[in-house]
Amino acid sequence: MSQRILLIEDDEDLLQLFKISLEKAGFQVFTAANGFDGISTSMEHEIDLILLDLMMPLADGKDVLSMLRLNERSKDIPVIIISNLNQGTLELSEMDEQVMDYWLKSDLTPKELTSRLLKYFS
Repeated sequence: MSQRILLIEDDEDLLQLFKISLEKAGFQVFTAANGFDGISTSMEHEIDLILLDLMMPLADGKDVLSMLRLNERSKDIPVIIISNLNQGTLELSEMDEQVMDYWLKSDLTPKELTSRLLKYFS
């Protein structure tokens, strides 16, 4: 069975590029263009990993992460933050134990994202 990824990203072009690349690699990809849709999608489907942008409309990534961790169904889903915000300037200490990793979006081509996830699931 293919791994199920939820990609929560408000940049529609980037969302589609990442989705296409991940699907070509065999992942089942669910997408959400804002935080509230991401939370809803995580409740509707069995998800193996969430890729979460921080800066989004309606609910930012920190709020989404908090809501995910409060829900019994989503509290243990691994989360990787993908953002163009510099990790050093963010106050992520409260999120450290809640996320697996932090990836700088500007460093991620669709191929690099796919490669990193294939390594994670191997």
